[in-house]
Amino acid sequence: LTMDDLQDKWLYMLPGLAGGLTIYISACVLRHVAVLPTCISLILLLFYLGLWVTGKSVEDATANGWMPEQQDSPLWYHTWDYLRLD
Repeated sequence: LTMDDLQDKWLYMLPGLAGGLTIYISACVLRHVAVLPTCISLILLLFYLGLWVTGKSVEDATANGWMPEQQDSPLWYHTWDYLRLD
């Protein structure tokens, strides 16, 4: 990660930093087992709610860099080819 990457992508990092900070503070303050799944669910809900409010689609979010492009899954018999125990 270079300074040029940070300057180009800081806007994309802000939601992740805010979500991570929210999860951390909530976990420290509430100290409950449901904090993490609740926060993750709320983050997903807020993302898709943001898409809906702005009238954007998942394809728009992907084209704008907010989501990675879909990759083809490996064939079932090649699944373990990626496991390296070196």
